[in-house]
Amino acid sequence: MGTKRPTKTTKSGRYMNPTDQARKEARRKELKKNKKQRMAVRQAVLKGKDPLVLVKLVDCILSNLIFPNGFMKQKCRYFRARFM
Repeated sequence: MGTKRPTKTTKSGRYMNPTDQARKEARRKELKKNKKQRMAVRQAVLKGKDPLVLVKLVDCILSNLIFPNGFMKQKCRYFRARFM
């Protein structure tokens, strides 16, 4: 009768099967690894693009938008100053 209760519980408070615990942990690690890989791919794609073309595209998109308040205009000015 000296069995030890598992420490992990589900959202409903029930104790998890050790196999399910291992599977959940492996999935969490895989998602973390995939996140790093996705970020690296995004950065590689952005390095290959011309920043001036991207800025012109953003300007074109922003010129078609109507700004209800000054917040978005301030954001646009900030990004232009930072990346130009």
